[in-house]
Amino acid sequence: MDKNGTIILAKHKDIYIGSTTLSAADEVTDVERLPWEFEHLLTTCDFYPESLEHSLDDKSVVVCGDGKYIIINNSLPWKVASSGSALEFVWSSKGGYAVKGDSSHIEIFNKNFEVRDSFFFFFFPTAYVNYICVQKKGIVTPPYSVEGIFCGTFLAMSSSDFIDYYDWEKCVVISRVDVTVKVVKIPEV
Repeated sequence: MDKNGTIILAKHKDIYIGSTTLSAADEVTDVERLPWEFEHLLTTCDFYPESLEHSLDDKSVVVCGDGKYIIINNSLPWKVASSGSALEFVWSSKGGYAVKGDSSHIEIFNKNFEVRDSFFFFFFPTAYVNYICVQKKGIVTPPYSVEGIFCGTFLAMSSSDFIDYYDWEKCVVISRVDVTVKVVKIPEV
């Protein structure tokens, strides 16, 4: 549910938008059934949705499943803004996003749903080995197998032995932490 009380629901391959008839003044108990109306069909997916996630700025929703994703944007009267294939999907804190295509390709998109057009040069401080990632338009190919990507202020990419934090705009390594990572939690502000 977004900040305005709008909820997105997946029922089989159909994605619906709904709202409640409750006002802020209404009191609700914990086990009370809430009146929701899901009458508007947003879109139909060609895959079974496994997750729905709002962007950090509440302007878009991503529907993921079966190695695919669809982004529904509410500034385009809840229309499909982008779609593609991805094993993992994460939002940027500024409206962009990144997708993991396989263990060695990460695509970074800006808030206009376009592939980033930047040169990706990655280096570590003197304590680490300097290296350059292979770069095509918006595709990062680190020299290690990426096991997971995580969202937030920085794009985090984890391997089996460490996690690297990248700047979304400059695409440079900010920090490396030598730990095995399963989940990264970003505190809500």
